[in-house]
Amino acid sequence: MACVVLSPASHMAMTSECNPAISRSCPTSVNLVRSLPRGATVVDIGCYGWLLGEATKTHGLQYIGVDRAEPPERPSHARFVRTLGASIDLRDDSCDLVVAGHVLEHVTDPIGFTAELLRLVKPGGKLWMESPSELGCHAVASDDPEDQQFLSFWDDPTHIRPWTPGALYRLAISCQAIPIAIQRGQTGDVPVSTMLAIKPTRVRGMPETRYVTLKNVGYGLHAAYEAVWGRG
Repeated sequence: MACVVLSPASHMAMTSECNPAISRSCPTSVNLVRSLPRGATVVDIGCYGWLLGEATKTHGLQYIGVDRAEPPERPSHARFVRTLGASIDLRDDSCDLVVAGHVLEHVTDPIGFTAELLRLVKPGGKLWMESPSELGCHAVASDDPEDQQFLSFWDDPTHIRPWTPGALYRLAISCQAIPIAIQRGQTGDVPVSTMLAIKPTRVRGMPETRYVTLKNVGYGLHAAYEAVWGRG
């Protein structure tokens, strides 16, 4: 199933006429990068391994890696930016796509972190996130720690929480982002949840955030977004 990208002309960016259903098939980060126009800017949060290096170079994209320390073997065309606490030293609305793969599960303030990522995204730009899902918590860890096996989500001492599709959905809405594709999947032997969201064209810089419960809210993205952010 192809990912349906909605064009937000206003902060609601969706009506019954433009089919606000969320796609259950999310593109990989590499395929998403390959779909960008030449000259677009990609920011890779947690860039260890520089996994987007080849795709960004081949397609003539600006590639910026962000992490606490610079990973080895930085591609010649890539730029590195070190995180400064909870902030990233990049301009507001300066990139077309932010990718955060397997970072969110380590973050103590996911709403603040996501808002900071969206600050970097141009209005109408995209945010792609992938993290281990709660299904990884169901695996039983080894009783013998010296066998070095990694079987459970909780075997990583830096993991804070897993992410369900519903949690990613609420996270996006809480930061004014519009989720357009969310799916469960598998990366290697890790069960994951993946989301693609867009920053509404009316939002500039750091988005406002609100608490999201969706209690007693009718089905669907349109109803959820209107309940949190109103009709405008």
